[in-house]
Amino acid sequence: MTLIEIYSKYNKISDNRANEVTNLLLESKLRFIPVDIEISLSAAKKKKTGIPIADAIIAATAEQEKAVLVADDKHFDGITSEIFKFRE
Repeated sequence: MTLIEIYSKYNKISDNRANEVTNLLLESKLRFIPVDIEISLSAAKKKKTGIPIADAIIAATAEQEKAVLVADDKHFDGITSEIFKFRE
Protein backbone atom coordinates (compact mmCIF):
# COMPACT_ATOMS: atom_id res chain seq x y z
CA MET A 1 0.00 0.00 0.00
CA THR A 2 1.30 3.44 -0.77
CA LEU A 3 1.40 6.29 1.71
CA ILE A 4 -0.78 8.20 -0.76
CA GLU A 5 -3.54 5.59 -0.46
CA ILE A 6 -3.40 5.60 3.33
CA TYR A 7 -3.40 9.38 3.60
CA SER A 8 -6.25 9.71 1.09
CA LYS A 9 -8.39 7.19 2.95
CA TYR A 10 -8.01 8.95 6.30
CA ASN A 11 -8.21 12.41 4.77
CA LYS A 12 -11.82 11.60 3.84
CA ILE A 13 -12.47 11.47 7.60
CA SER A 14 -10.46 14.59 8.47
CA ASP A 15 -7.16 16.35 7.81
CA ASN A 16 -6.16 15.85 11.44
CA ARG A 17 -6.83 12.10 11.33
CA ALA A 18 -4.86 11.75 8.10
CA ASN A 19 -1.92 13.60 9.65
CA GLU A 20 -2.09 11.51 12.84
CA VAL A 21 -2.10 8.20 10.97
CA THR A 22 0.66 9.33 8.62
CA ASN A 23 2.85 10.41 11.53
CA LEU A 24 2.26 7.08 13.32
CA LEU A 25 3.32 5.21 10.21
CA LEU A 26 6.40 7.35 9.67
CA GLU A 27 7.45 6.79 13.29
CA SER A 28 6.86 3.03 13.10
CA LYS A 29 9.33 0.33 12.16
CA LEU A 30 7.89 0.11 8.66
CA ARG A 31 10.35 0.50 5.84
CA PHE A 32 9.37 3.13 3.28
CA ILE A 33 10.84 2.62 -0.16
CA PRO A 34 11.26 5.69 -2.35
CA VAL A 35 9.93 5.47 -5.89
CA ASP A 36 13.08 5.76 -7.97
CA ILE A 37 13.51 5.87 -11.75
CA GLU A 38 13.70 2.07 -12.06
CA ILE A 39 10.45 1.58 -10.13
CA SER A 40 8.80 4.41 -12.08
CA LEU A 41 9.67 2.94 -15.48
CA SER A 42 8.65 -0.57 -14.42
CA ALA A 43 5.34 0.78 -13.06
CA ALA A 44 4.71 2.67 -16.31
CA LYS A 45 5.11 -0.58 -18.27
CA LYS A 46 2.67 -2.32 -15.93
CA LYS A 47 0.20 0.57 -16.26
CA LYS A 48 0.02 -0.15 -20.00
CA THR A 49 -1.51 -3.54 -19.16
CA GLY A 50 -4.43 -1.85 -17.40
CA ILE A 51 -3.30 -2.14 -13.78
CA PRO A 52 -4.13 1.01 -11.73
CA ILE A 53 -1.07 3.25 -11.27
CA ALA A 54 -0.87 2.86 -7.46
CA ASP A 55 -0.94 -0.93 -7.83
CA ALA A 56 1.60 -0.73 -10.66
CA ILE A 57 3.95 1.14 -8.32
CA ILE A 58 3.37 -1.46 -5.58
CA ALA A 59 4.04 -4.34 -8.00
CA ALA A 60 7.18 -2.71 -9.42
CA THR A 61 8.47 -2.02 -5.91
CA ALA A 62 7.83 -5.61 -4.80
CA GLU A 63 9.69 -6.90 -7.85
CA GLN A 64 12.67 -4.61 -7.30
CA GLU A 65 12.87 -5.42 -3.59
CA LYS A 66 12.17 -9.14 -4.15
CA ALA A 67 9.41 -8.79 -1.58
CA VAL A 68 6.31 -10.87 -1.00
CA LEU A 69 3.26 -8.97 -2.18
CA VAL A 70 0.15 -9.33 -0.02
CA ALA A 71 -2.88 -8.79 -2.24
CA ASP A 72 -6.03 -10.32 -3.57
CA ASP A 73 -6.44 -8.33 -6.79
CA LYS A 74 -6.30 -10.40 -9.98
CA HIS A 75 -4.26 -7.75 -11.81
CA PHE A 76 -1.25 -8.69 -9.66
CA ASP A 77 -1.23 -12.23 -11.09
CA GLY A 78 1.27 -11.43 -13.84
CA ILE A 79 4.06 -9.99 -11.69
CA THR A 80 7.25 -11.88 -10.92
CA SER A 81 7.18 -11.37 -7.14
CA GLU A 82 5.76 -13.98 -4.81
CA ILE A 83 2.14 -13.12 -4.02
CA PHE A 84 0.39 -14.03 -0.78
CA LYS A 85 -3.35 -13.99 -1.43
CA PHE A 86 -5.40 -13.46 1.70
CA ARG A 87 -8.64 -14.23 -0.14
CA GLU A 88 -9.22 -16.83 -2.82
